[in-house]
Amino acid sequence: MPVLMGAFAIPQIIDGMRVAIDLGQTLTVSRIRPELKEVTKRLPTILRSGGIGTGIGALPGVGEDVAGWFSYGVGKTTSKESANFGIGSVDGLISAEAANNAAIGGALIPLLVLGIPGSPPAAALLGALKINNVIPGPTIDPAIITHIVAVLVMASVTMFLMGLFTARVFIAILRTPKTVFLPIVMVLTTIGSFSVGGGMNDLFLMFGVGLLAYAMNLMHYPIAPLVIGVILGGLFDKTFRRSLLISDGDLSVFFTRPGAAILLSLNVLLILSQIPSIKSFFSKIIKVKVLK
Repeated sequence: MPVLMGAFAIPQIIDGMRVAIDLGQTLTVSRIRPELKEVTKRLPTILRSGGIGTGIGALPGVGEDVAGWFSYGVGKTTSKESANFGIGSVDGLISAEAANNAAIGGALIPLLVLGIPGSPPAAALLGALKINNVIPGPTIDPAIITHIVAVLVMASVTMFLMGLFTARVFIAILRTPKTVFLPIVMVLTTIGSFSVGGGMNDLFLMFGVGLLAYAMNLMHYPIAPLVIGVILGGLFDKTFRRSLLISDGDLSVFFTRPGAAILLSLNVLLILSQIPSIKSFFSKIIKVKVLK
């Protein structure tokens, strides 16, 4: 929890205090409740984006950001108003936000079935479940999964109603000067981090991770992999040691077993695809084939 607080709250607070722009002062409120015909018209976009978000959310370590951007790209490719994307397109808003919300539920699939959090919110939920002596994974009680799904449905309905009734309140809060609003957020963040472990080390960890995350933001590095790495690091170490004990120290089990070999190959391809020289090489090959 201190890592989550530090990684996502501290950089936002620092950025907010640095940039003296109160966007809430320029916001105007018109109609809040959506029209039924508008929802029906956008239903294909909603269903497509929800499916993309659920699928990507189920991939451990990917998260909502990737789901939102991927769905946004698909929406821009398929929408008739793609020229308006980025300047107020409703389809663009739905593509990103529907996938972002759906990824939350999708991330619970690896969390509950494998015990692997698929996103930072899922990692926070993992901590909450362990605090209550619920250990996600293959041995979890199926009844707990049913209860969590029911809670998700209720939470979605509640979020919709609360969003309608509190939108004007949120805008009023945004009109609060940042010099007043952000220090309050900082106090609440500190209290939340301290309340989990009850020690000063948690606060030091939160501020340390927060400064590191802020520096990463300045260098345009994503924060989510850092958090996922902290959460999965211990699990990776335990399962790796357990695998070596089962195989009597034989590393070949990681590439001789079909399932492990496929996953290992996908990881290697994913890493190679992010190397600029390799990406440019394959892009040139693709261009040559297209020209032919």
